Formats: sequence, structure tokens, C-alpha cells
Amino acid sequence: MPDKFAVPKQKTQATAKLAGAGDLPIFLFLAESAANHLGPERPSDLLATARFIPAALDDGAFSFLQVGSILMLSVPSESESGESLTDETLSAQGATAISVEICLDDETCFSGSVVYVLPEGQRRLQDFLNDLPDQFLHLRDGDTTHLINTDHIVRVSPT
Repeated sequence: MPDKFAVPKQKTQATAKLAGAGDLPIFLFLAESAANHLGPERPSDLLATARFIPAALDDGAFSFLQVGSILMLSVPSESESGESLTDETLSAQGATAISVEICLDDETCFSGSVVYVLPEGQRRLQDFLNDLPDQFLHLRDGDTTHLINTDHIVRVSPT
């Protein structure tokens, strides 16, 4: 018998880079509608609202990951943005896209683009980094979005 209190979830593949444990392929379960915005729940919504997030492992086991120990969560860009965004679409929306390399405290580095919308005169990369609204910075790398824990970033360099 179906549980009348169950919330329908969408299974989404991801890779969690964990402090001291390396990369862990996981599945996240996202709600069909988000609590804080229109549309489906995003992986970044989970990271912003919980201290522990549920994750299913490849072998079917279930774990709860402590958000602070997640250095980076890599997800399909479509699951984070809700659509396939191109640089042309973003430019038309007034967004700034800057190619960067981000290095973490475990000595790994990643390249991609940070995309943001700020008022004229406040569009420097430094302005964006110092005014991040969330703990996780979004780094676009093609069809993948890396949600990077700012507590573990050592360096951000424009490329």
C-alpha cells in the first residue's frame, strides 16, 4: 500500500568529494517541487538546508553525508539549473561568466566558469567571491556543475 505521506522524489546521480575519503559516487533524491523557489528541488537546495544529506551508494547502501565534510558535489548541470544554459542565454540575461581555476585544501584543482549577476560597477570576480550568498560556489564545467564548499577553497584564479 502506498504511503499517503510519502513525498515523490527524483533520483539524481552525483559524485561527492569528501574530506579525507576521496570521491564517492552517490545518488541524491530530490523533491518534485522546492520549498524556496519555483520548480524542482536542486542539489544546492539540499546543501543549503541540512547538516546531513541522505545519499544512496552504488551498492544500494544508504548513508547520511555531513555537509561540512563535502569538499565538492558534482552533479549534472541540468539538475542544478533546471535547464541547459548556454553562454549566449546567460549573456542575454545580463550574467557575467568568468573562466577560473579553483584549488582546494586537498591540493586538487578544477577549471570551469562561475556565472553571476551583479549590479554595474560591482561585477568583479572579487565582488562575487566576497558576497557569495551560500556556502557552496557553483562552477560550471560543460554538462557538469561542481558545487564547491567555500570552506575548502584555497585559491581562485581567472584563466
